[in-house]
Amino acid sequence: MCYPNELIRGIPNTSYLENDYPNARLFNEFGENPDRDDDNDEASINWQDDQGALDLIFDQKKDNGEFQFKIGGAILSRSELDRLCKKPQTKGLLSYERRDIPGNKYHGNILLKKGTSKSMKNMIASAIAFCVIDVSFREE
Repeated sequence: MCYPNELIRGIPNTSYLENDYPNARLFNEFGENPDRDDDNDEASINWQDDQGALDLIFDQKKDNGEFQFKIGGAILSRSELDRLCKKPQTKGLLSYERRDIPGNKYHGNILLKKGTSKSMKNMIASAIAFCVIDVSFREE
């Protein structure tokens, strides 16, 4: 599958930032999906095919009508994430996918193997944070 050079992770609030850049917490929230037929947990992203991917991040709302990502979106380099996925420490634990969902053709996930130890998960989350190359902040 062909992937764009950048991907986006929404930033819900300022607790996910340090010095205007995402901290490891933004990349340490992998959830189970009962629809998955593999052994991975997932963290939702958008693939930045075009401006529409970022627009969806800015437009996404919670059930109560509030914006989901009040801060904006963290832009990550896919090539940096590729390097991380190939490291001996993460090989077989970390990957990504494109997985469209209704209303979001850009959707995908960063995948982490179920059962990854807490310490390894924290180390991987920190490393993913260093793949961020820019932050697109919501205008007030």
